Amino acid sequence: MKKSRRQKPCPKCGTLGIRIDKYDCYACPICIIWLENGCSDVECNFCSSRPETPIYVDWNDPFNT
Repeated sequence: MKKSRRQKPCPKCGTLGIRIDKYDCYACPICIIWLENGCSDVECNFCSSRPETPIYVDWNDPFNT
């Protein structure tokens, strides 16, 4: 059974992260950092294309939660 991931606070500012569906990862919109490490699978559709920081993420995308 896959473990459920929950929204987590940013370790720097405490703001709750926003899930970025495109990269299957939570990020802080204030500090502009990822709140989770990417996986090591070079063929992963999410992590392999994830930028170093979420600076260019469309924070207003309706698919982000």
